[in-house]
Amino acid sequence: MTKIISLEGFEYSGKSTQINLLKKYFIKNNIKSEFTREPGGIKDLEKIRKVIVNSNFTNKSLILFFFASRFELISKIEKIKQNKLYVFDRYFDSTYAYQGINQNDKKIIKSLISLIDKKSIPEVTFYLDIDQISLMERKKSRVFQNK
Repeated sequence: MTKIISLEGFEYSGKSTQINLLKKYFIKNNIKSEFTREPGGIKDLEKIRKVIVNSNFTNKSLILFFFASRFELISKIEKIKQNKLYVFDRYFDSTYAYQGINQNDKKIIKSLISLIDKKSIPEVTFYLDIDQISLMERKKSRVFQNK
């Protein structure tokens, strides 16, 4: 049976670090797993990711792009039907947090979430929390590292 875990958190909260630690642990312990990200995760869906990242779309359009990518990714996972653990770097919680700007947008997101098959809902979601000072320090250090 396929199981899904998602990790949520702000940029620089440590999601990538935790995902890399999980990958190492799963490899060491021979746990069948696959890691993916949202939006994107597979070749065709990375095109949608690129569009989203480089767009000035309205909030409703972004919501629909995120869910188009999500539904396609879920469809691919369901077709594989392998007994694996899938770890998502973000999932629908992020869409709700970032695009749920007003009640109407929240209602749209909730209705789209309700269309996701129950077996494609994460078994567990880890929310990585970070205080604002640490977040800003990490952001600054990364900016300097990338120059």
